[in-house]
Amino acid sequence: MMIALGILSVTAFAAPVPKAIKMQYDGIEKSMRKLNVDDFATYMSEDFVAIDPKGHKQLKSDFIKGVREIFADAKSANPMAELKGSKMHAGMVNVMFDFHLTVMMKNGGKITVHEIGTDTWRKVGGKWLCCKTVDKSLKVKMPPSMNGK
Repeated sequence: MMIALGILSVTAFAAPVPKAIKMQYDGIEKSMRKLNVDDFATYMSEDFVAIDPKGHKQLKSDFIKGVREIFADAKSANPMAELKGSKMHAGMVNVMFDFHLTVMMKNGGKITVHEIGTDTWRKVGGKWLCCKTVDKSLKVKMPPSMNGK
């Protein structure tokens, strides 16, 4: 039974990711490499919500605040998103992803993030924006000096 469910979940996202959305991921990665949080935020709708593996929700403003806090002390960021497939529904596109991020801090520390989940994209004013991220797995390793932040 579990094998059948696994096969169904993979085939449900078997369609390739639309080129316009791939370009959005490229833009997100570029913004992150430049540590440009304001540009990064433009890829999300105003009603964006992130849902962690435990079901806790975070609104766009809080999500961006957290990214801004990390990037304020960062020297560089190296993001890499592997897009696993997509599924269209009701004018939206769900994209399954496997995301890795390494952030080198100015003080020599390092933050690593490994996130597996699904982003939901919809067109807003003619532009594809991410309106929801649901994480299946989220692992963040921070230097001891930042664990209290």
